Amino acid sequence: MSVLASFSTEGSWWYASCHDLDVHTQGRSRKEAHENLVEALQFFVISCIERGKIDQVLKNSGYVPDVGSAGPGDDENQTWLEVPLSLVAQNEQNRTNRMGSVS
Repeated sequence: MSVLASFSTEGSWWYASCHDLDVHTQGRSRKEAHENLVEALQFFVISCIERGKIDQVLKNSGYVPDVGSAGPGDDENQTWLEVPLSLVAQNEQNRTNRMGSVS
């Protein structure tokens, strides 16, 4: 999943934001703020899935499948951020295909 992230500093803190999904965090360095934002976005998406709200949240935020050729952000404080998500189907057929026959 690719999201547009922005970074700013205030004093000794870096702030990282994904305004589209209203997820924000901070860190003592840009790298730490970046890592914290990836983690916060992962938890946010998982929470949306668990509550059955992921479709609504993504549609309301303007996301569509296959963003494809996302370019750089508008300025040096914006960048496209890759948010790795590990999703596994939790139905009987998929468990059987992954693990062999289920007794």
